[in-house]
Amino acid sequence: MISDTAANRMRLASAVVNASDMSDEQIISSLVSNYHLALDARYAIGNGVLFSTYIHPMAELTKTQLLSAIRQVSTLNKTFGTSYTSGELSFAVQPPPEERIEL
Repeated sequence: MISDTAANRMRLASAVVNASDMSDEQIISSLVSNYHLALDARYAIGNGVLFSTYIHPMAELTKTQLLSAIRQVSTLNKTFGTSYTSGELSFAVQPPPEERIEL
């Protein structure tokens, strides 16, 4: 967890995989997950690494939200390459046909 009280921001992050090791399918699946399968946690690439991450204002963060964030970041990391879900909520089991990308 990284925080900056002056900027009122916090970030939880967990390294998943080197971005250069990702297949095109994994990149697309991660992006689709950010819309359909992840609640507040997201996949993001920084410094050549894919992270599962959660970003939120510090002052407004409750204990319940923090515990949820930890679960989501951990689950998003663990499900990379399989279901790509944060485990908290899914907006669709599969993306609509127009969002499915054949590689």
